[in-house]
Amino acid sequence: LAKLQKELVARQIVDVKSRLQRLSPVNNAQEYHVLFGDLIALEQYHKALGDQAAGEIL
Repeated sequence: LAKLQKELVARQIVDVKSRLQRLSPVNNAQEYHVLFGDLIALEQYHKALGDQAAGEIL
């Protein structure tokens, strides 16, 4: 189950990174910072799911 969730989160990460690349941190500072915070949280969750999936294999 963790592997499936990890794949879904990976897709969300790609989407957020794409949106960040199109935003100007100068002209859209508030939205940029919110998205960047979301990206950090998703990356941490993705890593935790990877650790959990590795634990399920053992």
